[in-house]
Amino acid sequence: MKSQVEPIVFILLLLIVLILILTAMLWGRDIIQNNIDAGRLSRAEQFIVNLDNLIQNIAQNGGSEKIEYPLDADIYITDECTGITPLELDKCIQIEQKNSLSLQEKWTYINTENPNKYGSFNDSISIIREKKEGDKVIIQLYYRIRGDYNYTIELEKMSYSFKPSYILIESGGTEVQKIIQGNYIISKIKLSFI
Repeated sequence: MKSQVEPIVFILLLLIVLILILTAMLWGRDIIQNNIDAGRLSRAEQFIVNLDNLIQNIAQNGGSEKIEYPLDADIYITDECTGITPLELDKCIQIEQKNSLSLQEKWTYINTENPNKYGSFNDSISIIREKKEGDKVIIQLYYRIRGDYNYTIELEKMSYSFKPSYILIESGGTEVQKIIQGNYIISKIKLSFI
């Protein structure tokens, strides 16, 4: 009888250990995936902030810069995302990234507390915002009209690729345009997704 008890105890202990390991793996899988998605979202937010800084630097000082696109997410320039008139100024850079995190389905503003289309002295010229849409997170970067300086940045897409290896940012010069109530200085930025 003793020789039969030992294998049965061994098999029962082995089953208990396997059940505990499987339970831990199933429970931990969601936590691991949430950590991965949180890291991916954080990298995307940091990338768009760095891209904004480069665009503003080139808009002010001229020149060009080629940067690596490190994300596994679609990026493109989209029209009619803010409601700013004239329509040439109503463009934004948009990143779409698959993500399972629970985020708000309305816009959350990352770099400003004043999301108005027209900014004042204390407001950043750029607006970075994000929201959850289905199984994706959408992050947008756009430039508003600074009423105190009568200034804005206009984005122009030169070439297109949803998942580029590089982004080329070039100054497209500066011009004065009549917008709504006065003349505005517009720095043009050319973006090539290559």
